[in-house]
Amino acid sequence: MIRTLIRWVLAAVAMTVAVKVANSAGMNGVRIDNFAAALVCIAVLSLVNAILKPIVNALACAINLMTFGLFRLVVNGVMWLLVSQLDLGLHVTGLLDAIVASIALTVLGWILDLIVPAKSRGYE
Repeated sequence: MIRTLIRWVLAAVAMTVAVKVANSAGMNGVRIDNFAAALVCIAVLSLVNAILKPIVNALACAINLMTFGLFRLVVNGVMWLLVSQLDLGLHVTGLLDAIVASIALTVLGWILDLIVPAKSRGYE
């Protein structure tokens, strides 16, 4: 339970940093209001990714095959746009901004998973 809370807070930090990275990369269309909004948005984004993303990926299977999986970046960006439309404190103006922010969040999430794994991998 405590590991889950730590990972949730770290994911919110990662989302905040991902927004900063996207803005520093010249994409000024991503903004988050405050850290509390990041906590809520990362929880909602996790739910959206758990529920809607598998359905969208299944429907877009042919496009994923034709683009060698690069279309999944677009799907990630659309998930960010969907969460931003819920008016929870995340503001995304365009798809390219959302794609860059989702790439940054993916890289930061991978790094955080190395630091605080979701479950024991047997070498602790």
